[in-house]
Amino acid sequence: MTGRNDIRILLVHPPFGTGDDKRPPDIFDPHFPWGLGYISGILDREGYDARVFDIYAHQWDKKEVAERLKKESFDIVMITAMATQYAYVKWFSRLVKDINPGARIVVGGQLATFSWEVVLRNMLVDLCVIGEGEITTIDLLENLGEPSRVKGIAYRNGNEPVKTEPRELIKDLGEIPEPVFDKFRMDIYRTNKLYIHNKSAVLYKKQKRPHVMAMITGRGCPFRCNFCSRTFRTIRIKSLDSILREIDFFIDKYDIGGINFVDELLFLKQDMIDALAGELGKRGILWNGQARVDTINLDRLSYYKKNGLVSIGFGIESGSPDMLKMMNKGITRERIEEVIRRTIEAGLHLKMTLIFGYPGESEDTVRDTVEMFKGLGHPGRRFCIFTPLPGSVAYNMAIEQGLIEDEDAYLSSIYEGYWRTVVNMTDFSDGEVDVVRKKAEADMRENYKEHIMSLPEFDRDKHFLICEEDFEKDFINEKKGSV
Repeated sequence: MTGRNDIRILLVHPPFGTGDDKRPPDIFDPHFPWGLGYISGILDREGYDARVFDIYAHQWDKKEVAERLKKESFDIVMITAMATQYAYVKWFSRLVKDINPGARIVVGGQLATFSWEVVLRNMLVDLCVIGEGEITTIDLLENLGEPSRVKGIAYRNGNEPVKTEPRELIKDLGEIPEPVFDKFRMDIYRTNKLYIHNKSAVLYKKQKRPHVMAMITGRGCPFRCNFCSRTFRTIRIKSLDSILREIDFFIDKYDIGGINFVDELLFLKQDMIDALAGELGKRGILWNGQARVDTINLDRLSYYKKNGLVSIGFGIESGSPDMLKMMNKGITRERIEEVIRRTIEAGLHLKMTLIFGYPGESEDTVRDTVEMFKGLGHPGRRFCIFTPLPGSVAYNMAIEQGLIEDEDAYLSSIYEGYWRTVVNMTDFSDGEVDVVRKKAEADMRENYKEHIMSLPEFDRDKHFLICEEDFEKDFINEKKGSV
């Protein structure tokens, strides 16, 4: 009889990009793969033999991956992936089958959840896990010969992909075993960065950067932005005690001095954030997290800063009221302006996302965004180029409009999503899109340069604290004699 330890499982964390474009150390910002980590924890608890094959952390190129994979022994390969990793997973699954034709390949994460049919039709993948994978993974391993009995998966029935009934969400996230951190390169993952440290270290230029860990406090987002691909539409948050146990573990074992909370939305429940901030302050931890302009309590900003908050991320997306409505963002320009001003006044760094190219984008909507930041005396930031992602309203729009005719071809092309236009959903011609975007970005930067140079010299340095991107490189160093 085959025992659980006789099933050799390989847990794979793929890279982003082509797989041959290694990220330089100064911009590589390793986020711990919590989804795969939790799978390692539950497999370990249930007595399965699982190894971690972490391509992302090591930044192995494809040649290195092929050489290393040949030395591994595996019966089942489990891969976590996002839509932008489609092309790489397609390549990697073919490599797996070339090396071990009998191996079963299971894909999880957002790629499997929203594109299971495309994956099963176009890749050498055997099964997709849809939604949360912890309980489903064990159920699947116990029913490999009868996948129809397993909730929350998709598989091939002959040549046709089929999906089983959905699995209920885990109600108490505290029931999930912790990752087996010793299986991961924590020396790499503790070099994650706070927002303020991603491109500009002005705020802490005289302070040694702490070791930073990316953490999550819960799952899901209750808002319904049309461009967003959300795995979970409801919020479930861990207990404060559970979060603090993890933080204390990281402090004690990995000398962590900073936490980058990577929740889709950290600032949501006021009592929870206030209590968490107080505990982080007691521990001397620097931290940041994501908020919406309509979920942040502006009267508590000084309290958060006093307790270690250094930066807040906001999904601004656009300064155009029309675009905000079309995106179903649910926020107003007036609130955006108030939040940005108050956050600057509190002395906190701002990390914002701006989207260029969402359907309806025009010269007027782009001008609205540029003018908003000019009025705020803020540099804004580079735009993320709109890329329709599976699971979003906008993705379905692109399919209905015939802009995405072949999902396999489209998903294979978006590994550079956000940095180049893959599908143009605006009224601009293809030749105009990048011209308009680059001009808007240049205008925002020039407006900020003018704002800074209009200030008294003694007042300039503190205004650089709100900078992001490459202002040190293209402006601060250029003007350092005046700062």
